[in-house]
Amino acid sequence: MKFNNRIFFISLLVAFTVSFSYAQRGRAYNWHFGQKADITFGDAYETPSIETKGNSNLISPEACASISSVLGELLFYTDGNKVWKADNTEMAGSLLSGANNNTQTIIVPIPKAAGSTDDKYYVFYIDSNSKCKYAIVDMTTGGGNIESKDTDLFTGDYNGVSLTHKMAVIEHYDQSSFWLVLHERNSRRFFSYKISSTGIDPEPVVTSIGKKHINPEGYMKASRDGKLLGLVVPNVLGRDGKVIVESDYTISAKNRGFIEVFGFNNRIGKLTSRSSLNKFSSHEYNGEVKENENYGYYGLEFSPNSKFLYVTERYSGNLFQVDLDKVNNIISIPSASVDNPGDSSYANALQLGPDNKIYAAMFNPTTPAIPPVVDEKIGVIESPDSEYTPAFNYNDQAQNLAVNKKSREGLPSFVSTFFYDFSSRDYCVGGKTKFKTSIAPEYKAYYGWDFGDGSPSVSGFADSSTRDVIVEHQYANEGTYKVTLTLVEAVSSESVTFSQDIIVKSPINIPAKEIIACAGSSGNEILTSEYSAYGSYLWSTGEKTRSIVVDKSGTYTVEIIDENECVNTEVFNVTVGPPNSVSEKEIRMCSPNMAVLTSSLDSVTYLWSTRAKENTKSIKVYKPGNYSVTTYSKKTNCTIVETFKVLPFKGRLKFVKRLLGRNLFIDKELNAESPYSYYLDDTKLKLEDIRKGLYLNPGTYVLTLEDNRGCTYSEKIEIPKIYAPKVFTPNGDGKNDFWEISGIEDYPDAEIVVADRTGKILRRYNGRDEHWNGLYNGILLPVATYWYVIKLDEKEYRGSVSIIK
Repeated sequence: MKFNNRIFFISLLVAFTVSFSYAQRGRAYNWHFGQKADITFGDAYETPSIETKGNSNLISPEACASISSVLGELLFYTDGNKVWKADNTEMAGSLLSGANNNTQTIIVPIPKAAGSTDDKYYVFYIDSNSKCKYAIVDMTTGGGNIESKDTDLFTGDYNGVSLTHKMAVIEHYDQSSFWLVLHERNSRRFFSYKISSTGIDPEPVVTSIGKKHINPEGYMKASRDGKLLGLVVPNVLGRDGKVIVESDYTISAKNRGFIEVFGFNNRIGKLTSRSSLNKFSSHEYNGEVKENENYGYYGLEFSPNSKFLYVTERYSGNLFQVDLDKVNNIISIPSASVDNPGDSSYANALQLGPDNKIYAAMFNPTTPAIPPVVDEKIGVIESPDSEYTPAFNYNDQAQNLAVNKKSREGLPSFVSTFFYDFSSRDYCVGGKTKFKTSIAPEYKAYYGWDFGDGSPSVSGFADSSTRDVIVEHQYANEGTYKVTLTLVEAVSSESVTFSQDIIVKSPINIPAKEIIACAGSSGNEILTSEYSAYGSYLWSTGEKTRSIVVDKSGTYTVEIIDENECVNTEVFNVTVGPPNSVSEKEIRMCSPNMAVLTSSLDSVTYLWSTRAKENTKSIKVYKPGNYSVTTYSKKTNCTIVETFKVLPFKGRLKFVKRLLGRNLFIDKELNAESPYSYYLDDTKLKLEDIRKGLYLNPGTYVLTLEDNRGCTYSEKIEIPKIYAPKVFTPNGDGKNDFWEISGIEDYPDAEIVVADRTGKILRRYNGRDEHWNGLYNGILLPVATYWYVIKLDEKEYRGSVSIIK
C-alpha cells in the first residue's frame, strides 16, 4: 500500500491509538488506587476519554497495582494484600502477605513459551518484614485464580535480605523477558531478577552503586525506553524529633532527601553511574516538619521522551521538573488550579498514563480534612515532554474521580514499556536498528515505516499470522531521526500515526595498544579492556570476559558492545620477549654484621637465594656478597629476578642533639658518609632548620639521620609540657609540701621569680633548682595568694600560686 503525506504528527512521541494497535499500551488502561478510586482510559487519544466507574473495592494508602489485557480490558487489581477480579469480587485465597502501606507493588505478565496458551501473571509485593514475595495469578479460567502465593523471591545466599519499598520492571533487551529491580535497605545494592518464559532466575544481578538507603519509602521508576532508572529517598524524623542521618551523606531538617538517576543495561541487568544526574538534594524543604513522618521527595516519573524527570514533595504540594541534560537544573512547578487555591492536598505518587500525560495522586493527610477537600481529584501534567515555561500546564485538580472515591498517596506502577507504541533498539551507524510493533490478533492492518533519514519507507500487511511487525534499518550517519509508524486498519480504514525520536551514534575509534610481555613457563600477559561493556565482550580467542591471559606474540582483538549497541573493537599487539630482570643494586651494610635487602617489586611470591623460608619482600643478611630474589607477579604473570651486591660496613652513624629550651640543634659526626637526610618523625627537615635550631611543641618525637647508603640512626626526644600548680600546702605532712613546676628541669636556664601582692620578691631561682618550699628568710609565709613570673626563651609566663592549710 502506498502512503501519502496525510500523516498526523502530534507532539514528540505518541499522537493517538486505536484498538487494533496495542504494543502492550492497553495493559495500563485501568487504574485502581486510593480509597476505592479508579479511572479507565478510552481508546481515542485525540480527545482523551477517561471514565471513572466508582465500583473499585481497593482501599490502600500506598501500594496498588492493576493489569489489563492488551486490548485494555481489566483483568485484576491488588494492594499487595488482597486481589480483586475484573468484576470487583475478591479472588479466592487472595490474602497475600504484602503490606499496603508500603510504597510499591507491581504485576508482570509471565512471558509465554513458544506455542503456549497460558495467561499467567506474577504479583510482586513487599511484606511487613521488608521481604519481597510473589504470587502467581492464572487468568485462563474463572476470571482469575491464585495459583500460588507468598513465595520468597530471595533464596540461597540472598535469603533474608531486607528491602526498601521500591520496585521497577524493565523489558529485557530480547523484548520477550523482563528485569525486576529492587533495592536493599541500609545498603547501596540493587538486585535485578530476570523474568523469562522459564520462570524467575534465582540468581540476581547485583550492582552496588549510589548512596545508602536507610529510609525505605519513595518511588523508583524506569524511563519508558528502559535506559534510565530513577528513585527518590525522602528525609525522615525519628521519635526524638531529630532527622535520621544517612551514613554517607549529611542532611538537615530542611533537606528534602535525595534523588538518584542511573543508566540501566537491559542486556545484563546492571546499573551504570550517571553522576552528573545525582546532584539534586541541595534544595531546602519548606513544608511543615512533623515527628515520625517521612517528608521531602516521594514520587517521581520520567517524561515520555526521557528528557525530564518529575518529582513530588510530601506535605508541601511542590512538584519539580528536572532537566536530565543539565546539571542541578531543578525547577518548582506551580499548579494552574483555580477552583480551590487554598486546598490542603499534596501531590504524592506520579504515573505516566497511556495518553502520555503524567498523573499525580492528591492526598490530604489531615483528619478531619481541612476544607476544601480535593481528594476526589488527581493532578495532571498535560505535556510532560515540554520544558517548563510560565505557560506550562500542570493542574493539581484536573481529573475528577467518582463521588466519594478518594485519592491517597499511591498510584499503580506498571512495566515501563507498556507505554510504548513501538519499540526500537541498536542505534549504531552501519548496524541494523530494529523496530517492533504489535497488532491485536482479531485485526488486519497495513503498516508503513518512515525512518526519518530520507530513505524509502517500508510497508506491508499484518494479520493474525504476523502479529508482531519487526523491521530493520541501517543508518549511514550519526544524528537524531524522527521515526514514524503509520497503521491503517484494513476493514474500517481507520488510521493512526506514531512518532519517536532516536539518536544514532558511531562506534568509538580506539587506538591499538602495544604490549611487551615477559616470557617463561609462567610468563603470561593479562590483557584487559579499558572500556566497561554495556552488553558484552567477545575476544578473538573466543573468550567473553573483560580480561584474558595470553602467552604468545600476536594481535588480539576484543569487541565491546556499548549502550547504543555499537560494536567497538579494541586491538592489542602483543610481543613476548625474554624473561625480565632488574638491574643490580648496591647495598652497604649499616652495621658490622647485618644488612636489610628489600625487593622493589610488588609480587605474590619471593624466593631468596639465601634459601630463606620466609616468603617476604625483605630479608636480613649478615655478610657482604651477592644475593638475588626471584619474584612472581600475579598482576603481570611474570617471573623476574632481582640482584643485590652487599658492600662491607664502613662505620656507624651518630649525631649529637642539643636542646636549648624548646630549640633543637643537631651536630653530625665525621665518620658517616654524605650526603645526609634528617627526619623528625616522618617529616624531612630542611638544612636551614638544622643550622638555626628547630622550635618544638611539647610531645614525643623520633629524630632520624639517614645517609646515602640507606643506613639510619634514630633517637627519641621528649619535649615536656611545663605546668605550674595553682596551690600547695607546706605544712610538713609530706603531701604537697613544695611548689614544683613540672617540666622546668628540661630548661635549666629558665628563671622563676615569686613575689607577694606588693611586689616584694620572695624567691628567685632557675630551672636547675627543683622547687620552692614556701619559706622567706627561713620563715613559712602565711596563707595567701602569691604571684610568679617564668622567663623562658625570651618569653614571660605569669600566674598565681596560693599557700593553703
